Amino acid sequence: MKTYLHHLRFEQFVFVIITGTTCLFAHASQENPWFTITPYVGVRHIGLGTTSNATGNSGNIGTKLENSLFFAVGLETFEYSFNDTPWGFTLYGYAANVDLSEQWSANGTTNSNGTAGGSRINVGTRVSGYYSYLVPTLHYNLQDKKGNGLKAALGYGEWNANFSGTIILTPNDSPVSGMLKTPVSLNETKLGYLFLMQFQFQNGWTGYMSVGGPRWESKGITYQLEEVAIAVGHPFSF
Repeated sequence: MKTYLHHLRFEQFVFVIITGTTCLFAHASQENPWFTITPYVGVRHIGLGTTSNATGNSGNIGTKLENSLFFAVGLETFEYSFNDTPWGFTLYGYAANVDLSEQWSANGTTNSNGTAGGSRINVGTRVSGYYSYLVPTLHYNLQDKKGNGLKAALGYGEWNANFSGTIILTPNDSPVSGMLKTPVSLNETKLGYLFLMQFQFQNGWTGYMSVGGPRWESKGITYQLEEVAIAVGHPFSF
């Protein structure tokens, strides 16, 4: 045990301590299964921001909403309740594919909300791969007598990214076809936050909305994942 803890990064050590402590001070709900596996289909906004640490040039590659259909598999396990209250603890696991081919291009204008104007365009770049997470969360779970429910969860846990491809990095977020492409390759694990709202319907189907994404750094490039997903699926309990 001493050898194992010695090799843990500080963030991983905190993650292990928080998870273990939460389990000790909670008790399992007898009415819930040990875990559920849910295939999901949905739409999402996803952007992968990349910044060169040497030059400061950056680029954000993602997908337009009309091209954002995705498939994922979710794992929900270790659901505990605190003294039979709506408050409790859930561990979420998740994995999804990524195929990004549209870069953000600013047009020099400013939107009414103060953000930069622009659009996502295809400039011949593409990043593909997958990402996954395993996040312990504190949840608040409300259910009615018909079997409908709403669970809001907030947590901090481990995210893994495995991406590769090319992207155009510019000083002003204005990529165009023909510019020099920068190869990117990322296979890293990092702790990050997750906010999730899960809707449980009496017919057995489940819907959710999630927001999250950590920051990674590899080979002189900083990566920031931005995810907002809405999906539906049918859970299989064990």
